[in-house]
Amino acid sequence: MTQPAKNSIKQGKYLQLIGEAKLISWLNKNYDLEIVTAKALPQGVIGDCYVIEDSNHKKYFLKIHLTSVLNVDNPQGLETTLKLTSLFHDEGINSVPYPIKRRDGGLEGKFEKYSILITNYIDGHSPEITKDVVIKVAELIAKIHQINNNHTNLLTEPFDLSYANELKKYLFTLEKKENLNEQQQKLGDLLLSHQSQLNKDLNQLNELGNKVRQKANTLVVTHGDLIADNLIKDNIGNVFIVDWDWARLSPPERDLWFFMGEFGQDFIKTYKNHNPKQKIDLDNLSFYMYKRYIEDIVYWANQILHENIDEVQFQENLEGIAVCCLKAFQNIEEKVENMKRIING
Repeated sequence: MTQPAKNSIKQGKYLQLIGEAKLISWLNKNYDLEIVTAKALPQGVIGDCYVIEDSNHKKYFLKIHLTSVLNVDNPQGLETTLKLTSLFHDEGINSVPYPIKRRDGGLEGKFEKYSILITNYIDGHSPEITKDVVIKVAELIAKIHQINNNHTNLLTEPFDLSYANELKKYLFTLEKKENLNEQQQKLGDLLLSHQSQLNKDLNQLNELGNKVRQKANTLVVTHGDLIADNLIKDNIGNVFIVDWDWARLSPPERDLWFFMGEFGQDFIKTYKNHNPKQKIDLDNLSFYMYKRYIEDIVYWANQILHENIDEVQFQENLEGIAVCCLKAFQNIEEKVENMKRIING
């Protein structure tokens, strides 16, 4: 068996704990591969990512998850979503990465306390969100939303509002200002300066949650995190959707709200042309927009309040809350009205 090249992998947070030689030895034993080099990619939210290369100079994508963290949002693990992307591949949808099977035929690797996936490698980059990219994503999502989902075994949308309750608890804790460290005090200064609007948005999310739960929603296969980081554009202009770890059976609006901005009309027109039977519901769109906004605040705030993070991570979290949440969703009522104009044409 070929030994790993010296310093072939830039250490990621999980790989530091596993050990480079130990991991590559396990990969070569459990997959029909002979890995010789690997290169770190930008770290994902819940995993370390690498490009690995075998002795035949063929590249693959490797992602390492801490199983306990992965299971918070994906209690079924990776096997179900990897079977889904394998189904896409079988259905001729080539704009989604497909999993590489283990020697025993399984898809998810289990190594100590880690979950591991390997897929084909897509050589490209996260694209600028242009009209052309939006149209290509709309075509692909419309096709995926029409796939027969009877045997996917995906989790069904629970319309969960637990994140909203968590944020209420955090605001209460920060308002009391008891036993807060310097990082937590700065988090409190930021969130409490927007407390009135946050309380209003939490109430609106609760009302929307009650509405959408009562609807007879059509459930389709959804990705749920269609940000630019989960899109790849190759050197000939093809656009791929990656990272299906949070796939669910949900109303289609779970995917659609992401594209209700500058090129919203182009997205909806293309989506309707390729999936004309699917109606689009404004309440569902609004629910998922509010839900994501609150979830992201809670995700970053939770790390500051309950995890021992360094100053660099703290600054990134605080900026994420300030820019990606509070600023990006400023005047959220106007964004809802804009979505209404888009879907009504």
